[in-house]
Amino acid sequence: MNNLLGLAAPEVQDYITESVSAASGSKNIIKSPFPDVTAAELITQISGRKIAAKKIPAFSKSGILFPAAISMEQCSSQATAEYKASLFSGENLLDLTAGLGVDAYFLSRKFAYTQLVEQNPALCDLINHNWQALQQTNFSVFNGQAEDFLENNTKPFDLVYIDPARRNVQEKKVFLLEDLTPNILVLLPKILTVTPQVLIKLSPLFDITQLLRELPCVSQVHLVALRNEVKELLVIVCEEKHHSPTVHCVNLDTEEPTVIAAREDIAIPYGEVRRYLYIPNNALIKAALYGKLCQDYGLIKLHPNTHFLTSDERMENFPGRVLEVEKISSKEIKKNMQYNIISKNHPLRPEDIKNKYKLRDGGDHYLIFTSDTGGKLIMRSI
Repeated sequence: MNNLLGLAAPEVQDYITESVSAASGSKNIIKSPFPDVTAAELITQISGRKIAAKKIPAFSKSGILFPAAISMEQCSSQATAEYKASLFSGENLLDLTAGLGVDAYFLSRKFAYTQLVEQNPALCDLINHNWQALQQTNFSVFNGQAEDFLENNTKPFDLVYIDPARRNVQEKKVFLLEDLTPNILVLLPKILTVTPQVLIKLSPLFDITQLLRELPCVSQVHLVALRNEVKELLVIVCEEKHHSPTVHCVNLDTEEPTVIAAREDIAIPYGEVRRYLYIPNNALIKAALYGKLCQDYGLIKLHPNTHFLTSDERMENFPGRVLEVEKISSKEIKKNMQYNIISKNHPLRPEDIKNKYKLRDGGDHYLIFTSDTGGKLIMRSI
């Protein structure tokens, strides 16, 4: 960023703060009131501050500067960054793909020294500025490629963090390890010469089984959801091979317990729906830890292709939604009723159901179309 001094000036920061608080925000800025700052630069900062207020509250303060909106949308949230930081501590941390430095900042509070690597010089400038504004001073930023830093580095690190780019040169999303930038499979042997453990952040769309097949020495996999939206898939790679890596499913900003299970087959009992229906949170559905849930909570699964569980008695502290339900026939569905509609392992989609039965969305009750071991069925929450 070329205009750090201009944007960081107290009068400019006051203007940004006032604009963020104003109802109109940046919409009415046509001409900048400052000779050294453009209207576009002001709009970027006001937009960044607004996003940070919801996504990274620690960065939503006077003096912090922001990149373009797309970088703000792609960076980690404070909640997910703090979760990563809860897993590690030590002397020296290395972030090989720093970006805006959000993950590294929260991780750095658990380490004595942090080395950041970032190929974009504008983002390097922002990290240097923002971290000093946040009173985090024991760090260094290397402007260049991860490969170049590792080639010349002689320093050991307690943890190396890497969040590879998941888009190719055509800006299309990629879902294979060899297509990431930098290439994890090529870089990992070199990384493991300078650290005993590596934390890799990936899209939750990556297949866990495939990752365990391709990545050596995985000790843990973490599926991190925020209010039931799966945000990240974290992989921890260590020096030594683990025969049974554990999968950790967490749903942040909820009271739901974290579920941890080894990647081992647990027998899953199947049967028809009972009085209570259990809908696991989306991290658990992604991890497919149904055997663990059945074992821990005494539940049965409705069908191999239906990701719902059931029981006669209500089990407390379940990591997901619990509904008391009753079976109904299609003739019992009255027109113009209001339901939250769920359709899983059933030929009709929620929109089809709504149109077919002339239903309205919302309300306090659920209408569930699914299948159990007895065939297709319709349930209504009580």
